[in-house]
Amino acid sequence: MNFPPPPPYRWARKAFTLIELLVVIAVIGIMAALIIASITNTARDTHAVLARQQAVVVQEALNAWVAAASSGGGSLQQARATYNAAATGAQKLALIQDYLDASTRGNLTAVGNYLRSDSMIMQGNALSFSAWPANDYPSVQLSTYTAQ
Repeated sequence: MNFPPPPPYRWARKAFTLIELLVVIAVIGIMAALIIASITNTARDTHAVLARQQAVVVQEALNAWVAAASSGGGSLQQARATYNAAATGAQKLALIQDYLDASTRGNLTAVGNYLRSDSMIMQGNALSFSAWPANDYPSVQLSTYTAQ
């Protein structure tokens, strides 16, 4: 007796094989890893840009303080002496705080001779103030933070 061949199953022709399924999962995993890495780099870059902008804002506040302290009855020598007498980051921040906007002032924290913000902490950076020699101008540097 001859039996007819079994009918072809519809689900067998349209389904994924195990290998195809594993390849699809691997591709999705690789794409997810690339997207996560991209987002992480973007966040890191954002903190770096914000830290540089804060350094510029603090430098502009220092410039405004020097201009105000050396004009209208004050001299550049008096301003230099006052600046150099401020030994810590907190003392220098106190000198320029009237020239900083509330947002920047609220984000900066004095730690020893440095000023730090959340963005700078994320980058491992801090702001430091240079000494003010007679033939130069005071400046703010964004540098790598080392705990004191």
